[in-house]
Amino acid sequence: MDLVRLVEEKVLSVVEKVFKVFEEELDYQSFEAGLKKELDSLGCDILKILLEELDQQLRKDKERKKHWSVVRRNDCKTVTTLFGQLEYRRRYYRHKDSKEY
Repeated sequence: MDLVRLVEEKVLSVVEKVFKVFEEELDYQSFEAGLKKELDSLGCDILKILLEELDQQLRKDKERKKHWSVVRRNDCKTVTTLFGQLEYRRRYYRHKDSKEY
C-alpha cells in the first residue's frame, strides 16, 4: 500500500536527521524546523491518499451508480489544511434525476 511506504520513507528521513543532531551536524532549531516540514508534508500526503481513495470508493459503489453519473474526471482540487495546501484529484458527479452536482 502506498500509505505504508510513504510513512516508512518519512520516518527514515526523520531518523536520519535525528542522527545528524547527535553527531552535531545539525543544530536543534534546524532539526525542529525540518521535523515540522516533514510532518506537515506527511500529513498532506496522507490526506491526499485518503481523499483519492474515498473518491475511488464512491466510484465503485453500485447503489450510488444508480442515481449519480460521473461528469468530470481527474479534476484538480486544492484545499487548505492544518498541514498546508493540499492538491488532489477527484471526480465530479451529477444526479441523474435532479441534475444536482
